Amino acid sequence: MADISHIYYKENFKDKALTLAEKYSLKLSSLAAKQPYLYISENPFIKFKDKEIINSFRSGSFSHRIKNFQRESLLKKAIGYGGESSQKILDCTAGLGHDAFILALLGQYVTFVEKNKGLCILFELALESLPQTSYFHEAKERITIINDDSASFVDKLFDYDVVYIDPMFKDRGTAGRSGVMSLISDYLDDFTDVSDILIGSKFNRMVIKRQKQFKQTGNVSPSFILSGKSINFHVFI
Repeated sequence: MADISHIYYKENFKDKALTLAEKYSLKLSSLAAKQPYLYISENPFIKFKDKEIINSFRSGSFSHRIKNFQRESLLKKAIGYGGESSQKILDCTAGLGHDAFILALLGQYVTFVEKNKGLCILFELALESLPQTSYFHEAKERITIINDDSASFVDKLFDYDVVYIDPMFKDRGTAGRSGVMSLISDYLDDFTDVSDILIGSKFNRMVIKRQKQFKQTGNVSPSFILSGKSINFHVFI
């Protein structure tokens, strides 16, 4: 799996770059480093193969999801959303944190787990870029970011009300998910489906986002499947 080793920064972002470099044990560079690297400025991005991964919560398609988060009916059904009640959700392979943030806006307490340092940092910076309103502050306070392999939680799943998994696939484009998700697939290059490891452990409820054409194998079958336009949610209880 590809990951950054350096943070390259615009001069007036040196303090932020230094803080993140220390937190994630990365090297600092005032000059463009060997790709992949993270560039920190007003508009941060991961640079790899001369491509850029940007994670904006203020513009683009995800900003539309944020404005309409209460319309996430399929996601609500998948996690067993109960209106005002809050659940503890473990978001495995959390990526850019889009689903994690929607879940937090829905009042859930989310543990965001992602082993790729670059993606963790882009998520942190995206949260920081949001308007300073109580509305967003409360959602951010419900999120815990952990840079680790989700497989290390295999014996801790029962501590959460919901285990949420969005596996990455090399053929993700066939699921109708393009743009930044295709870039991430190309960036990570090789990855395994952590649900193969976690599904055999003890849990209360597990939700796995799947491609429409995905066929379940093995001895564990979903309790039910929620079908969307381009993806399905396989729910195990």
